[in-house]
Amino acid sequence: MRIKTKIALFIIAPIFVTDLAVSLVNGIGNYNALKALAEEKFLSHTENIALKIARENENGVSVSRTAATAANVWFADRSNSTTYIRELLQIFPAFIGASIGYEVNADLNDFRSERGIRNLRDGREATFDDAVDSYNFRSNPTSVSYDEWLAKSEGGRFAAYWNRAKGDLELEPLVDMGSSMYSAGLKKKLDSGSSEHFIVTEPYLYNNKVLMVEYSAPILQDGRFMGQVAFDRDLTNFSNFVANLKTSAQSEIFLLSSQARIIACTKNQNLRTLSIYDLYTDDAGAFVMSFLRDENGRLVRDDSAGTDVAKLGTSYRDILSSAFDKAKNAGLLSEGERAVSYFKDSKTKRSYCVSQALIRPGNWVVVQIMPQSEVLAPVYAYIRAELIEMGVFALIFIASILFANAILRRVTRATAVADEIAAGNFDVEITVSKSNDETSQLLLSMSNMARKLRTSARQIEDSQTQLESASASIERVSANCESAIADFGKSASSVSHAVRSIGDNAAELSKNAESVCAAANDASEMAENGRRNVSLLNDIVSGLSANTSAIARRFSIISERANSVNSVVTAVSKVADETNLLSLNASIEAEKAGSYGVGFAVVAREIGRLAEQTAVATSDIDAIMKEMKSAVDAGAAEVKNFAAEVEGAAGQMASVVAAMDSAITKIQSVAPQVESLSGGIGWQRESVSDINANLANLDAGMEHTSELIRLAVESRERLRAAVVRMREDIKDIKPDSSNNG
Repeated sequence: MRIKTKIALFIIAPIFVTDLAVSLVNGIGNYNALKALAEEKFLSHTENIALKIARENENGVSVSRTAATAANVWFADRSNSTTYIRELLQIFPAFIGASIGYEVNADLNDFRSERGIRNLRDGREATFDDAVDSYNFRSNPTSVSYDEWLAKSEGGRFAAYWNRAKGDLELEPLVDMGSSMYSAGLKKKLDSGSSEHFIVTEPYLYNNKVLMVEYSAPILQDGRFMGQVAFDRDLTNFSNFVANLKTSAQSEIFLLSSQARIIACTKNQNLRTLSIYDLYTDDAGAFVMSFLRDENGRLVRDDSAGTDVAKLGTSYRDILSSAFDKAKNAGLLSEGERAVSYFKDSKTKRSYCVSQALIRPGNWVVVQIMPQSEVLAPVYAYIRAELIEMGVFALIFIASILFANAILRRVTRATAVADEIAAGNFDVEITVSKSNDETSQLLLSMSNMARKLRTSARQIEDSQTQLESASASIERVSANCESAIADFGKSASSVSHAVRSIGDNAAELSKNAESVCAAANDASEMAENGRRNVSLLNDIVSGLSANTSAIARRFSIISERANSVNSVVTAVSKVADETNLLSLNASIEAEKAGSYGVGFAVVAREIGRLAEQTAVATSDIDAIMKEMKSAVDAGAAEVKNFAAEVEGAAGQMASVVAAMDSAITKIQSVAPQVESLSGGIGWQRESVSDINANLANLDAGMEHTSELIRLAVESRERLRAAVVRMREDIKDIKPDSSNNG
C-alpha cells in the first residue's frame, strides 16, 4: 500500500469521518433541541398572551362580583347602589360602562320609583308623596328625558346604566334585561346549577352603538336571583390590548369567545363578533366581508349576496376551528400532547405554525398564527451555520489531500529518479521546487548526485579513450622492437636460456605484484565510492526516521487532545447531572408551592428533560471520542512500528558502513605488502643483472632491449584487459548527452 493511500485511509479519512459523524450527531441533536425550544417559545408566548387576557377577565369578574356583593348589602337602596357603580367606573377606566338592574319589583319599590320619576317630570320633588329617587338625579347627571326613563324602566323597574362612550360618565336606562346574556343568560346559568356565580358574555352590539363583552354577577337574596351587576369592555379596547401583545410583525392573534366568535383579531378588526365558521377568503387571500348583523348585533354571513362559498378559501376557518377544538379539549390532553400545529396554505404555499390556549374565566380561546420561517428562524440559522462549517471542513479536507498528494508526488518522482540513476541514466531530468521541505531537499541531493555521476562518467570515458590510445601505441612499439630483436635472438638464445627462466619468473612475479597493486587500488576506490553512497543512503534513512518520529509525536498530540475532549465531555456530563438534580429540587419546591408553582414546575420539567437530552448527547459524544482515540492509537502504533523498522534499517546501514570501512582498511594494507614484493623483485633483478654482466659475449644493450619489449607486451595485455573490464563496467552508464561532442 502506498504512503499516499495510508495517509488518506488512516489519518485524513478517520479525522474527516469522525468530524462528519460528530457534526451529524450534534447537528441532529441540536436541530431537534433548537426546534423544540423554538416551538416551546412559541407555545409559551401564546400561553403568556392567554394569561394576560385571563387577568383582564379575572379583573372584570372580580369587579362585577365585588359590586354585586355590595348590591346585596344595599339591596333596595337603589340610590347608593347607583352611586357605588359610578365610583367603581371611576377607579377602573378600562371599562366603558357598568349597569345594575333588578328583576321586576324585586325590592317592591317599582311603583314608588316610577312615582319619583313622574314627580321630577312634573317639577316636584322626587320624594313627594312617599316616592323614591332611585337614581339620585340631583347628583347623577343624565341626558335622557324623564319620559324615556319611564318608558324604558317598565313601570319603575331598577335599571341603571353608566355610559363612558362620550368621555364623561352619564346615566341612562339599562335596556334588554329580559333577553340579553348579562341578565337572562346569567339567570339561566344559575338555574342550571352552575357553581360559577358570574358570566362573561359573547361579544355583541349593545344598543346598536358599541361592540362589547360584559362581566356580569348576580344579586342574590336568600339564594334567589334578584338582579345583576355588569361591567362592560369595549371590543376596540380589547383589540388594542391584544395588538400590543404581539412580539412579531408577522404573527397574527385571534381571540375567540366560548361560542367561537371573534372578539379581537389583529389581522382585520372588522371581523369582530363573526363566527369562525363563516370565515372565508377569496383568491387573493383577502377575507370575504359579505356580512349582516343579527338581532344581537353580531355579524353573520349574508346568504342573499349569492356568494358560492364552495369556491372560497377556508384556510383560516380550518386553522381556527382546529385550534378552537384543541383548546376546548386541553383539559383532557396530557402534558406530552402539548405541541405546535403546522399548517400549509394550499394557495400561497406558505407554512404556518399555530398554537392555542384556553382562557378562564370565560372559556375563551386565543390562537396565534405565525409563519414557520419566523418561528423556526433560529433553527434555520443553525442549519446554515452547520452547512457553512461542513463546507469549510470539506475544503480543508480537499486541500489536505491535494497538499499530501503534492508532497507524495515529489517522493514518487524521487523514487523514479533513483531507479533511473541505478539503471545508469545520469542524464535524468530533475525539477526541484522552490519549497524547502524534505522532499525538495531529497530531489536536490539526487540532482547533485546525478550531476557528479555525469562528471565521473565523462572522466571515465576520457580515461578509456586515453587508455585505448596508449594501448595502440604500445602495440606498435612492441611490434617494431620484436622485429629488430628477431635477428639477434638465435645467437643469444642458448646463453640467455637460464637468464630468461629467471627473468620470466621475475616478470611473472612483477606482473602479479602490479596486478595486485592495481586491483587493490581499484578495490579501494570502489569501496570508498560504495561507502559514500551507503553513507548518503544512511542519511536519507535517518531523515525518514526523524519524519516518522514527528508523525508519531503528532499522533500523540491528537490522542492527548482526544483525552482533553473526554475531560470536557465528563464535565458536561457532570453539569447535566447537576442540572437534573436542580430540576428535581425545583419540582419538589414547585409541589410545595401548590398552584403558585405550576409554571415553575413546567420550567423544572423542561430543565430536567434538557438535562436528560444533554446526558444522552454527552454519552454519544464520549463513545465517538473513544472510537476516534482508538483509531488514533492504532495509527500511532503502526507509525511506531514503521519507525522501529526504519531505525533497524539505519542500524544495518551503519553496520554496512563500518564493514566497508574495515574492508577499505584491509585493502589499503595490501599496498605495503605489494611494495615489499616489489622490493624482492628488484633484488632478483639485480641478481639477473649480475648474471648478465658475466655474459660478456652478448650485447648488454640487446638484453636490456629484449627485457623492455617483454615488459611492454605484458603491460599492453594488462592494459587491454583493463580497458575491456572498464567497457563492461560503464556499458549501462548514460552520461550527459550535451557534452558528448
